[in-house]
Amino acid sequence: MLQQILELEETMLSQDVNIPVYFLQWCPNLQQILDDVDTSFVTDDHAGSAAEALLNSVSANGYQIVVGTNQPTARTDVNVVTLQGKLPGYGVEEKLPTIALVAHYDSFGVAPELAMGADSNGSGVAMLMELARLFSQLYSSSKTHARHNIVFVLSAMGKLNYLGSKKWLEDQLDGGDGGLIQDASFVLCLDTLASSDGLYLHVSKPPKEGSPGAHFLKELKSVSETMAPSVAVEGVHKKINLAEEVLAWEHERYSIRRLPAFTLSSLKTHRDMKRATIQDLVETVDIDLLARNTHILVESLARHIYNLSAVHIFSSDYLVICRNYIK
Repeated sequence: MLQQILELEETMLSQDVNIPVYFLQWCPNLQQILDDVDTSFVTDDHAGSAAEALLNSVSANGYQIVVGTNQPTARTDVNVVTLQGKLPGYGVEEKLPTIALVAHYDSFGVAPELAMGADSNGSGVAMLMELARLFSQLYSSSKTHARHNIVFVLSAMGKLNYLGSKKWLEDQLDGGDGGLIQDASFVLCLDTLASSDGLYLHVSKPPKEGSPGAHFLKELKSVSETMAPSVAVEGVHKKINLAEEVLAWEHERYSIRRLPAFTLSSLKTHRDMKRATIQDLVETVDIDLLARNTHILVESLARHIYNLSAVHIFSSDYLVICRNYIK
């Protein structure tokens, strides 16, 4: 049933629909109406369409369909709110390497108001917040204050071609305040991370051997093999297609500005229908899977930042993934 709904949503989103389609929450009153219409369905051979036949059946039962809405107009008062936080490294900020972690907080579906986006991209947001919490604990102690700057970005309009990241980058790089981000070692975007056992690192340009991005990918695979052998970490290379109206992944916004960037996701392709569905609800998210993926990522980042290998940094009671925070 879920797959059928996903396919229906995809069809409605990709084609012009000539009649209005309304969505509402299920309730006993709605079931009663459907039962009444079903038991007295009128077969009308003269109806011009299936929709007309359905309307005739509804009206024959005494029901009326009344819609009172204003003429839709494009909104001009939309504010793009992107939030930014930073953990400065130990030393002179401008001389330290910088890592940017990004997640968009948007959702989308065939009925946008019903789209909760619990996994796409609530899981990415939850992971970003947990990463910020854990690294802030490390950075609060002089003994574990790393020589890396970490920038956290909660971007808007992820489902509208990642316009939040686009505007944020313009403000940073074109506004003269891009000192840290323009020299970033890499930008890691988080998107839909509680959907499958796999972890996929989507890149527009594979990181060069010996680069910070390549070192991080190596640590990601190493940590995964140690902590969760069943989790396969796979790199997915896809060039940016500027002819497309919508970019595939958020990291492409950063790659266009010549920043080394990639997206970590549990989805292998950006075309997965799970990224835009009203069925993406909190109760469908596997919290244990999200907690495990968060642990893998934070351990990988920590090993890269502290230049440590084969060491479990987040294994004590103090530095532990909090499942309740993620949930």
